[in-house]
Amino acid sequence: MTYFHYKKNKLYCEDTAIDTIAKHVKTPFYVYSKHTLIDRYKEIDDAFSSVPHLICYSVKSNGTLAIINELRKHTCGFDIVSEGELFRCLRVGVRPHRIVFAGVGKRPEEIEYALDSDILMFNCESISEIKTINAVAALKKQTARIAIRVNPNVDAKTHRKITTGKKENKFGIPLSELPVVIKVIRQCNNIELKGLHCHLGSQITTVEPYTRALKKITPHLIALKKKKFPIEYINLGGGFGVSYHNEKTISPKQCAHAIIPYVKKTRCTLILEPGRYISAPAGALITEIIHLKKSPTKQFAIVDAGMNDFMRPALYDAWHHIMPLKKKTTASRTTRKYDIVGPVCESSDVFGYGRVLPNPEQGDILAIMATGAYGFSMSSQYNARPRSAEVMVTGKQWHIIRKPERFADLVRGESILK
Repeated sequence: MTYFHYKKNKLYCEDTAIDTIAKHVKTPFYVYSKHTLIDRYKEIDDAFSSVPHLICYSVKSNGTLAIINELRKHTCGFDIVSEGELFRCLRVGVRPHRIVFAGVGKRPEEIEYALDSDILMFNCESISEIKTINAVAALKKQTARIAIRVNPNVDAKTHRKITTGKKENKFGIPLSELPVVIKVIRQCNNIELKGLHCHLGSQITTVEPYTRALKKITPHLIALKKKKFPIEYINLGGGFGVSYHNEKTISPKQCAHAIIPYVKKTRCTLILEPGRYISAPAGALITEIIHLKKSPTKQFAIVDAGMNDFMRPALYDAWHHIMPLKKKTTASRTTRKYDIVGPVCESSDVFGYGRVLPNPEQGDILAIMATGAYGFSMSSQYNARPRSAEVMVTGKQWHIIRKPERFADLVRGESILK
């Protein structure tokens, strides 16, 4: 089910016409469907209900407080990669024992904050990190729970900039080095090894990478349990893909059917870390056409959103559906192809090449779809452009969950030398 749909030629989010919001909130802005977020989370949670599991939403995909809070209400866990993301989770009352901390570059102060907060565990990516965590925990006279993030050298066949499970990636520890890591852990008095973790990348569209990784990882995990390590968790990361451009994807049920037999062999609790699958379809970036421009070879629709608002097309050549908030009537509809571009002074500030628009006019408003993941979370103030507002829709109600930045926010914290 999709909560973005046309009704009487108007684009709705749930039961709210988006053009109604645009009358009150200045474009560009993000709009999110609360029911999409919850339904997508529940779809994964239900698919894995036959085994003990914890679904940890990947905060980096969209860490807006209102989104974290809505998922928290439904017993979701959280996957964080920074001290700031931990702060966000704790700010809305997430239980620390539902938080796992990943990332290759955890600083000592971040580790200390996470230990003080009593999070569930750290996903450790190097011997250096394990030793640092042990040292911090020793100073605090605490024991740190960890999982070893292994790199199974599995190609998930995704974009090269979002793959994480191949041997040339910076993430994880090669399986061949696991014996050395275990030896180090045995020498660490303030470390408790609770599981193994891997993450193969993002936007994965088949189950095969997961099963290949599990075939490699499961024997090691079972062997560690036999060696009397207090292993409780197998963490398979996230990466479930979504359909941006009619790609064939896999459902959580299909993933569960392939993954659960391996999990049962380990007698461990499964942790998954989905982000994009939950948040991407829940969001749209709403933007107004401010100019129409014609060159000898192309026509441009220049919108008020820029690559600073939404980076994915410039960074990954990502394709997103672009839809008008109001469909033109048949009588007035003349379709032409336009490059839909932003105002930022970069040639890569393009949201779509050669898109068909029905008789566009200055002032028309467009929706760039499936932007709930890695949209606002990757936005910036490049070109001194204040970041946009965010709006949450629930049925017929909508609320601003982040106010738009003002020019004063651009210089907040700066000072001038005298």
